[in-house]
Amino acid sequence: MPRLRVKACDEEVSGEIRIPISKYHLHRALIMGSLAEGNTVVRGISNAEHIWDTIHALRDMGVKVHINDNGYVVEGGKYVPKNGNVWVGSSGSTLQFMLGLGSVSRRGPAVFDGELALRNRPIGPLLECLGKMGVKWEAQMHKMPVTIYPSKPRGGYIEIPGTLSQWISGLLMLAPFASADTTIEALPPNNEQTYIELTLQMMRRFGIHINEEKKGIRWTVPANQKYRPVEGVDIEADLSSAAFLLILSALHPSDVLLKGIYAQGTHPERMILDIIRMMGVPMEFNAVEGTVRVRHDGIRLNGGLTINMQHCPDLIPAVCVLASLAKGTTTLKNVDHGRMK
Repeated sequence: MPRLRVKACDEEVSGEIRIPISKYHLHRALIMGSLAEGNTVVRGISNAEHIWDTIHALRDMGVKVHINDNGYVVEGGKYVPKNGNVWVGSSGSTLQFMLGLGSVSRRGPAVFDGELALRNRPIGPLLECLGKMGVKWEAQMHKMPVTIYPSKPRGGYIEIPGTLSQWISGLLMLAPFASADTTIEALPPNNEQTYIELTLQMMRRFGIHINEEKKGIRWTVPANQKYRPVEGVDIEADLSSAAFLLILSALHPSDVLLKGIYAQGTHPERMILDIIRMMGVPMEFNAVEGTVRVRHDGIRLNGGLTINMQHCPDLIPAVCVLASLAKGTTTLKNVDHGRMK
């Protein structure tokens, strides 16, 4: 078995690195491109395992996804499963975004399954709401494998706990196919609103009209809409990946240049830049070149902060490391839903 040796860092951290593109944006762009009749061009390449899970799942649904040096071309419009089995690997986003979309299959049911760890991911509230929308499904104890049968969603008024944004995003992505308008209301706690906003932005990019009646809580999606292909979707940098490099640079004397970060963009984890700054890490931004530079001879980080993690739970592990080595006591609030991930 291959081994990885990890050595303690006891010297200056220096170098240049281009931040990988955002898997948050890429999941959504690939899936929505698969729903649009025609070719969607997505610019930017990711080797993230969860992105491969999405590509494999789309291909299992009969969608052609071509990969080139610059990105992806998705031939969308029809879900025609190859053999009825859809493998989502270990990606919770792939599973929860695509479950309801299995109902638009034009060739028999789709059975969604994945890795053991993902089988234990809570999806009961999502399945129950899909059923209320008219999606026919079968599963034991609300766990994978889940069988989704072809059926046109009927829409209606849907209430769902706002615990996890992926449940809400999955319902929103399906709603345009419904025969009647769909109103989705998120009940408290209303977590991860930045992720939901990203879903809404991407849906609008693909031509879907959505009425946000109460920000972050209630949305109405008109019935019988169609996703439209997009000639070029540019994927921005993944700030959740940049977080680890920013924190490494904060903890040691550094001269590190991160490339591909154009301001804060629309990434759900953009809060990491504010957290790093509040703890006293010197950062130089170049909006024209899209770079962030961390350069110092060694600093003692300022702790004593209270940070609300409700809308950026994926940052919790990295921020815990940062806070553990900062002065004073730092409190991270609203982290309970992070355990579900």
